[in-house]
Amino acid sequence: MLSSDNDVLYGEALDITGAAINAYETQSNSYPFYAKFKGTLGVNGNYYQFTMDGANTYVSLSNLSDANKALFTDGETATVYGYYTGYQSKNKFHQFVFVSKESTGEVTPIFKVDKNAVDVAASATTHTIALTANVAWTAAISGEGAKFVKGDGTLVTSLSGENNASVNVSFPANESTEGTKTYTVTFKAEGLEDAVVTITQAKKAAAGDPVTVSLTLKDKYGSTANGTQVGTIEIATGVVMSVNTDGNNGKFYDSGAEWRLYQTNNPTLTVAVGASNQLISVKFTYNQSNGGTLVFNGNNVASGEEVEVSGLSAAFTVASTTGATNAQVKIKAVSVTYK
Repeated sequence: MLSSDNDVLYGEALDITGAAINAYETQSNSYPFYAKFKGTLGVNGNYYQFTMDGANTYVSLSNLSDANKALFTDGETATVYGYYTGYQSKNKFHQFVFVSKESTGEVTPIFKVDKNAVDVAASATTHTIALTANVAWTAAISGEGAKFVKGDGTLVTSLSGENNASVNVSFPANESTEGTKTYTVTFKAEGLEDAVVTITQAKKAAAGDPVTVSLTLKDKYGSTANGTQVGTIEIATGVVMSVNTDGNNGKFYDSGAEWRLYQTNNPTLTVAVGASNQLISVKFTYNQSNGGTLVFNGNNVASGEEVEVSGLSAAFTVASTTGATNAQVKIKAVSVTYK
């Protein structure tokens, strides 16, 4: 019912506890219903997820507008009002449509990096560190020639900031064929444990030696808006993967972490190297939907499986292991070995 000033009038909210929400995982309830719960927020890209004391899994706020997202602080504890709409058994979370909230004023400090150990190529390169934080922080880097890259392109050896950040680090080429180089990036925040990233740069390949290059897509595309379509991705200098951009092929989702290929759009995923090189092997890491699988030379290729290839390029297609005709392959990372 609406009041005279068009504000929505809600009834009394059912108070959901951790024990109660656990029971919803197996109960058949009449959804949706107006409710409230108390939890602590963790923001993961576009996902706003609350953990509750005593609950088996988290509560995810559905379809938040940008205006509503601005009401929340990562790490805050709040009582959230809205509509409980059900338990997603496949991905194991509860869905909740947000109406309003009451903040307790408590904010749990968040200070972490996406990876504590990273491998980079021997060539001059950059790497992006995803820092998740709701506090002020400083960063320093050690290792010969390594620098932070500021937004204006300036190279520096120390940084400071507040809250989340994508921190770009630049490295000169490792010209040694004898050994790797190591760099250390240290993030500090008052009263919290340091967040440390150790970066190992491969040695320069001797003439004729195989070279392996890898790319985790979120490292390069972590700030990419959902639905952005990209046809060609540079894995390393002279090494690319590409897909025909028919329909939805090549669209990024999960905040740049997944590059999606759709069976219904007949994707051909091609990995290629320069004319003076030869491919040796390719390995993809991917999630799947409806039994999606990559296929090479008529054989299914599982996520994490290294496939021997040859020549300047190798082409993969998408099929389903379940007989579905609408399968998806969601590429997360790729590794290519060539000489």
